Amino acid sequence: MRNDTIWIGADSKIISKEGGPSLTPRCKIIKANNFVFVHAGLFGYGGYDIDSIFYYCYGIGRNYYNTRILFKDLTIKVLYQIASEKVTRDPQKFISGKKDTDYVSTVFATYETYKAKFISYVYKATIGKNDGGVYTITNVDSTIIESSLGATYTYLGGVYDAIILMRPNKNEDIPTFINNLIKIEIKAEPNKVGYPINIIRIAKDGIKWIQKKQPCD
Repeated sequence: MRNDTIWIGADSKIISKEGGPSLTPRCKIIKANNFVFVHAGLFGYGGYDIDSIFYYCYGIGRNYYNTRILFKDLTIKVLYQIASEKVTRDPQKFISGKKDTDYVSTVFATYETYKAKFISYVYKATIGKNDGGVYTITNVDSTIIESSLGATYTYLGGVYDAIILMRPNKNEDIPTFINNLIKIEIKAEPNKVGYPINIIRIAKDGIKWIQKKQPCD
């Protein structure tokens, strides 16, 4: 976010239903009327289709605020179901002290009332033992990790070399900066991050695609 303008960039690597990287890229940025939805993290595994969940919620909510609330509630329910099934199939994987399983990160962004706004959520399933001593999903909740009230840059990845480059200088071209940031991720984690890179801009003059390599609307 710079000068009351939001810039969003995302790669296109998704996870297959079997849990590995898919060979088919998919746009993670969706332009819906007067707002933008972006996602990262769990996608496709176990039949989880975050795009379908978003479109369902948008079909009912129709706007930035209503869609965001509906999406939050439904995503928590779906993630709980999928994470529970994974723990049931492979409980030994989680006995070694791992506390969390699948996650979903999302951003909702818009421009209204003379102000660019965004909010970023991370949804995470927490693992624990039930009364019978069996590892299971004890909770799925969402946490606001950044908002337009207190953040200038938001990064949903986990590559350290990209994190330390999170603050471009004031003269740096933003699309170039975003491309370079995601290229670092692709090099570091090619099974999780991949081309093409899409970039969108949200400002007073509207929502505009700056770099669009595949259908994203």
